Amino acid sequence: MTSSSLRPRPLQRANSESTRPVEPIEVLCKRYSDQILDLIPQQLLDKAKDITLADMLGSEITTCETISWLINIIKFTKFYTLNDTPDNVEFYQELLDIKNLLSTQCIRDCFKLSDALRVEFKSTKQQSYRTNVFLKPMAPVKHQQVPPQKPFAEELTLLKAKEVIMDYIKKCRENKQNDFTFINVCEVIEKYHLRGDELRWSVKDQTVVGNDTVQWKATISNALQFFQTKEDLTYITRKNVWYVLPHYV
Repeated sequence: MTSSSLRPRPLQRANSESTRPVEPIEVLCKRYSDQILDLIPQQLLDKAKDITLADMLGSEITTCETISWLINIIKFTKFYTLNDTPDNVEFYQELLDIKNLLSTQCIRDCFKLSDALRVEFKSTKQQSYRTNVFLKPMAPVKHQQVPPQKPFAEELTLLKAKEVIMDYIKKCRENKQNDFTFINVCEVIEKYHLRGDELRWSVKDQTVVGNDTVQWKATISNALQFFQTKEDLTYITRKNVWYVLPHYV
């Protein structure tokens, strides 16, 4: 009997790529979902508002694929851990509640029909004569050119935030401005860092880091705490403002 170690093995190409993603799947989900969202025009979203999930589930021509789509969402959402914002968690739970109302028989029939449709679609013989009765002549759609995306700004570092806030504190003292809000300083830094409206925040700066706060705002908050330690600022809780302390030479 031939030993398994002596059996011929399939040749592997030297430059063959592994099917396993180079990046973690969570990173791919975050990056590509952000890119896809950027590519969806507002015109499409406005038009899609007229169609609800209830419409899709309630139509004979869409209910099967809608159920399949809903089940896939529940199955694959676990890989979107970098998108686990409170809004997304709540949205997922709402979809899960809807999916859990589907009976086992309903899901079984859905997959039977879905499998049959895919077999039929792959049959070139059937495709040669079958026409889509749902298509009707329509006026040509004028595709609006999607404006190019603004380039990403560099990540806002703590050092850069401190530099801008220090200049802002100096101007407040010169103009005898006693206090400012967190929103005021965020607007100043955003205008400076994004060069007015030329750039957009980097992916890392847009990441939610806690308490529904994005990274760049958390960096500003840490910088403000630094100046409070240096006794340039103090926070007045009852007014929700940062008070500019006098500078003694």
